[in-house]
Amino acid sequence: MAHRLFRSQKRHWEENRFLLRWQSGLPGVGSKYQTSLGLLRGIAIPVVPSSTLRKSTSSSRSSPEDKDESEKLWRYLPADKLSFEPEERLNTLFGIQEQWTVEDLEPYLDGLMMETGLSQAEILLQYTTSAVGEDGFKLYSLKR
Repeated sequence: MAHRLFRSQKRHWEENRFLLRWQSGLPGVGSKYQTSLGLLRGIAIPVVPSSTLRKSTSSSRSSPEDKDESEKLWRYLPADKLSFEPEERLNTLFGIQEQWTVEDLEPYLDGLMMETGLSQAEILLQYTTSAVGEDGFKLYSLKR
């Protein structure tokens, strides 16, 4: 259902609007079918202004002051549609966003690990550099 919603609209989705449409498209059978931003891992990413260092999309790391739900936009970025060539996939990802946390990169690295036989650490060492962001989380950037 989430894929269908993202494909139905060419522009980015406003988070609240997307969640409402997504939930309304699911069967109404108790709490078994509940939407969650965590389910978008490997399907979509939040759009982050270039002037802002990226914080994790995980709700476990978000603080109340980080959330401006009415303004947050989501971009469709399905992992299964990206190249399985490591350099090409990482160029695409880092072309969209300059810095990533390992948590946010993981769903996009999983396919590369299976395809190349490299570990997550090997891929990150070969293609990225890291630095600690202002929020204390390690951020990865593409090696130039």
